[in-house]
Order: sequence, then C-alpha cells, then structure tokens
Amino acid sequence: MASAPPTLMLSPEDQRAQLWSRLVCHNSDLNNADDIDDGATGCPKERDWPSYDAVISHVATADYKQNIKCPHDHISDKSKMICPHGVICCAKMELFDYPYDDDDDDNNNHKSSKAYSGLFQPGTTVENCILRLSTAIRPLDQGIQAPWARAVMKTAVGSKLRNAKLVPGAALKCFRSNGIPSGNLLLLGSKVGQREEDYFAHCQSTQMTEKMPALAMPFVKKFSQYSDYPLSLGLSDFCAHDSNGTGAGAHLHFPYSIVFQPLIEGSHYKTTKEAAPPQLQLDAKGKPIKEKYNFQTFDSFLDEATHIPIGTPVFDVYAVPDPEAVGDPTRLERIGRITTTSSMIQSAPTDGLAFRHQIKEDDFMMRPEWKDGIQRKIKHGKLKGTVGKLAGWRLYEEDIAKR
Repeated sequence: MASAPPTLMLSPEDQRAQLWSRLVCHNSDLNNADDIDDGATGCPKERDWPSYDAVISHVATADYKQNIKCPHDHISDKSKMICPHGVICCAKMELFDYPYDDDDDDNNNHKSSKAYSGLFQPGTTVENCILRLSTAIRPLDQGIQAPWARAVMKTAVGSKLRNAKLVPGAALKCFRSNGIPSGNLLLLGSKVGQREEDYFAHCQSTQMTEKMPALAMPFVKKFSQYSDYPLSLGLSDFCAHDSNGTGAGAHLHFPYSIVFQPLIEGSHYKTTKEAAPPQLQLDAKGKPIKEKYNFQTFDSFLDEATHIPIGTPVFDVYAVPDPEAVGDPTRLERIGRITTTSSMIQSAPTDGLAFRHQIKEDDFMMRPEWKDGIQRKIKHGKLKGTVGKLAGWRLYEEDIAKR
C-alpha cells in the first residue's frame, strides 16, 4: 500500500481547503467564461470525450490497484478515462438524528435496529467534503460519422444503450483527521444509461445489478480481477472512523448499500432552455425543427450545474441496512442530506482528483452472513432473481417512491 500522505495530519478543513485550491487552480482555464464559451455563438465549447473503443483499450491495460489501495486524494499523473469530465463543489453531509422514526415528519423514516458509525454517525454534520458529478462515457453513437457504422451500432446494441444520453455517476469525498484517509462513496445510475438529459432524473446507488449488456462486459471482466463483487462498493471503511479520526471499534456498523436521491431538477437551475437561439431553425418545408436547441449537447448538464446556488440541497442519502432489506420499502432508511457549500466548477480529466474504491470483500469479512443474504431470491416487477443480481438504483428508486 502507498505510504500515507503528510496532509492527513492536517485538520479536515485544511485538507479540503488545500485540495480545493489545487483543483480550482488546475481547472481555472475551464472555468474562465471566455474559454468556456464560443465567442461567436455564446455556446459551450465541445469537450473532448474518449470514444468507447478508446475507453475499452485503456481498461484492458490499466492497473486499478491504485484505485483500491492508494490513500491519496490527489494523484498528479492521473487522467480519467471513465467519468473524465465532471463538475465539483465543496459540500457538507448532514446526518439525521437516530432513531430514524416515522413519527418524525422531517425525517420520515422507519425505525432502524442500530445506528451507523463513523462518517454516518447520526446527529452529526460532516462539514468538509468534495462532491463530483459526471457521466461515465459519451453516447455510443457520438463521433461515429459513417452512415453504415451508425446502422451497425443501432443493430448491435439494445434500445436502452442506443437511446441513452447519460450514464450518471457521483463521488463524495469526506475528509478525516488524525492521520486517517478520507472516506469515499462512489455511486452510479443506470449502467446502460438514461434517456433523460437531466442529470438529476434518477437515483444513484453504490450497488449495481448484475444484469449486464455485452458492451459492458469488458469493464466487469477487468474489475473482476480485483474483486469477486465488481458491481458493489464496500462501505465499512466509510463507517470505521468519523471526521475527527475517532475509530468506531466494537461499535462499527455500516449499511449494505447507499442510495442518493436527487432533490433538484434541471428546471431548478439555469439550463440552456433559458438561452433562446437567435432564430428558429426551419426545415425544407418551413416548419420549425423539433429540437431543443441546435447547440445543446449531451454534456450540457456540466455547464448548467455551475449555476446551482451555494447552499442547495442536492441529494438525500438513503441506507439499505442489509441484504434482507432489499426489496422491502419499509426497511429503507433516510439517514442524511448532502448540500453544496461552494459553487460548482468544471473538473477536467487531468485534475488528479482521486476517489478510493473499497472492495465488497472487506464488508463480507465483517458480515459473513451477507454472502448468503445476496443469494436470497426476490421479485421486482416482472423480474425475478437474487438480491445480488437485482439490487440497484431502479429497485431502490421505486422502493423510495413506495415509502
């Protein structure tokens, strides 16, 4: 394992401030209005997104041990190929009081058997966080110019992938003192993408379903070299120490999955819809072309997000306590809320911001009964399968709605 960086001996506030300053400096060109906009049209400049082939080639040869073992929050020579472009902000995570009880209208929760520890300790606020929002890859047909190639693509992939606009992902870094590395959460929405252009259209989760399209198999095959559960994030480290670096010890308690439920919609912050084009675009028959605007791109949400005001609640945080709770809306626990404490700024692929991925085996070592629990058979709508195969953002989103 890499040696711990000296910055870990700083306070969480100083760690966050130091890294944030570094990120602002690196991304300054991206966040300069003259550089972001094309002066002739006032439209965002096109970002350079790697093609699907380029991402697959990178994944095939990359060593992801660094993502699992490295305690550093910043890696200078790191360039992202997955979720390359994003937006970042400083944030805080407020944890609701325990017990999470339905009698409390503000919390609107069902009773939990036990309070979580570490960075999920009830009644506390983790003040020093950095939140990053992105989309994993660009739409598959982006960059494909030849008509025959587009035709092949449309027949080679399913309708969901073919019509996907975004593959939303979020990462939260919470700083800790006393020499303890930061706690990190990584979440994803639909791994085959969503049709909506609104980044905040759906929930995201630390758990993905095992139902996998062929085009995603190279990713799973690669990540399976490091974990037998490549679609599930470990959460025990996040709950092992609080922001002061105090260990949970025998009181360590962590959930099986975490879900982020968006609290805002595209209409709640400035969107390209507010910037009308100079004139209507007409077709050959003189009728208006039914497009939102001809300059809008799939990654417009990155520009729109920079208008989210400071102090905006972005996500509610839900916990799924154990595999037995999957599919049971009454067991979902709304434990906290994430709020911005700075403006959103652009985040380049090369800014070095790194998030540690904890493998699920770490959790199973402490909760061996969970390995049997994920084999439990459940039914979700028309789908039948095990907890391990069906647990993911859609199941949790529908269960949240049922609550």
